[in-house]
Amino acid sequence: MRVYSAPVQQDQNVDLAVQLRMAVVRSIGWYLRRPTPSLGRGRLMSWGTRLLRGTPQVVRLADDRRFALQFPRDRGWETLFFTRTFETGTTTVLRRVLRPDDVTVDIGANIGWYTTLFGRQCQLGHCHAFEPEPTVFGELAANCGLNGLGPGVTLNNMGLAEKPGTATIYRFDDLPHGHSSLSPTLGSKGHGVTCQVSTLDRYGAERGLSRVDLIKMDVEGAELMVLKGSETLFSLTPPPIWLLEVNFATSRAFGYQPSDLFAFLSARHDFRFFRVVGGWGKLVPMRDARECGPSDNVFCVPVERLDRISPLL
Repeated sequence: MRVYSAPVQQDQNVDLAVQLRMAVVRSIGWYLRRPTPSLGRGRLMSWGTRLLRGTPQVVRLADDRRFALQFPRDRGWETLFFTRTFETGTTTVLRRVLRPDDVTVDIGANIGWYTTLFGRQCQLGHCHAFEPEPTVFGELAANCGLNGLGPGVTLNNMGLAEKPGTATIYRFDDLPHGHSSLSPTLGSKGHGVTCQVSTLDRYGAERGLSRVDLIKMDVEGAELMVLKGSETLFSLTPPPIWLLEVNFATSRAFGYQPSDLFAFLSARHDFRFFRVVGGWGKLVPMRDARECGPSDNVFCVPVERLDRISPLL
């Protein structure tokens, strides 16, 4: 009988190669998490994710949240993988603004960064999350399960817009899936998928929502459409805080400017506006929409809720 040892040696070589790749990936993460500014961040993260070669990874954060990531599928979430955080400025504000019994809405939930935050932070309340892109919705559901979020979170595989029905959501070859949009013009080689859409007015009526405390919305340009389908929320006492991402390119694709969002809100209630610089930076009052920079996140706060945010300034 002949005994062949070569396959065993081959397996050992494969295991060693995997270990070496993961050691390099861990070293990149350690370097990027240093408090001092890091040079070549984007290049290092791109190189590190290539080393993973499609291997699924589970990232555990300091707050004990977990996210399942796989590259290149989750291109755009490299920062979360390597630095264990995302939009730190916005996230910090939310942690201090939210209360345990708050009812929240996450429109454009993607893989669940904010949905899981809301579910953990508001365990006596409820989070309603919306993600229309089918494969990304699967990731959202998986991450909510990974974090033990149960009946306190309702996941909806649909979008929100100005009127209910169906729509086409486009995913682009040259952009991460976080840039999927109802507009086909935001990237090249867009692949359309039919999805269900409703309005927040109809959804609230169907669910009997008499209270909503905070709504985060990041829908790649369709924000004004969502607002137009949410008129009944402005009659709530008090109306919810809105958290909107400012993006000049995506809003332009839908024929408006970010200032139109703030004008829409101001025409319906007395709001004050506060922007998180770049989504990651400091919270500062906003006196004019022209102060916004690309990718700022803006808290639109009804005057009745200013007590939540004024201590942070």
